[in-house]
Amino acid sequence: MMTLMGADPRRSLPPLPARPFRWTSQAGKQLPAVPGAAKVLLWVDSFSDAMAPGVPRDALEVLAAAGADVEIAGPGACCGLTLISTGQLTAARAKLRRTLDLLIPHVRDGRTVVGLEPSCTATLRSDLLELLPDDPRAAELAGAVKTVAEFLTGIGWRPPTTAEKLLVQPHCHHHSVMGYGADEQLLEAMGCDVETSTGCCGLAGNFGMEKGHYEVSGNIARGGILAKADAAPDRAILADGFSCRTQVRDLAGLDSRHLVQIIAEALRKDANA
Repeated sequence: MMTLMGADPRRSLPPLPARPFRWTSQAGKQLPAVPGAAKVLLWVDSFSDAMAPGVPRDALEVLAAAGADVEIAGPGACCGLTLISTGQLTAARAKLRRTLDLLIPHVRDGRTVVGLEPSCTATLRSDLLELLPDDPRAAELAGAVKTVAEFLTGIGWRPPTTAEKLLVQPHCHHHSVMGYGADEQLLEAMGCDVETSTGCCGLAGNFGMEKGHYEVSGNIARGGILAKADAAPDRAILADGFSCRTQVRDLAGLDSRHLVQIIAEALRKDANA
């Protein structure tokens, strides 16, 4: 099957959850409005929805703890990244115009669009402007899109504390487009002991899955995140990117978590203390 898909047979497919996020009752949830609260539109991308539904569930918990007024973006808002990365730019532009139609009314209602998947978030911050330079709504949306850490630090929220030792793998798009400073600020405020893996995890979307790229992908990982994980086995891995989490699991059998999962777990520990 992997060969038929054009993938290296030494790779394995990511496990599928029992239900996507949008099949759960939380998908249609709107947190109770709090007068004067920061207004958020939680944008659940295709990866988070179908492959990692625990991430948007925990994001809702974290945003609720931060006192945000949260709505969840309806289905159909897609950054078109898979089209862009395969050169299908005409289709990508059409997809992005549809996304503008869906998200701009929320932006004009004063909502910050909070993204969960770094590559998708970065696409709306950068590629959107390059692909639709003549649509003024592109700059309007790009200016309203933030990562979870950017939003939480921007409203001055005090996160729960935890003494967790973390090995952090910043996603390449996260690092290059948004920067990782807000995440570092939030982790420091939480009291985390952080070591950062610099460089790419080696998967790079579908690159590391394709036939002919397995060795290159594995060598990049072994020279970066996997080498650091071997040297510090007591550190839990933080990786916001779905591809980064897939890489460390597929090559080394290691679990990793998104930032919102780490914060949500700290919140639950505080609640049960």
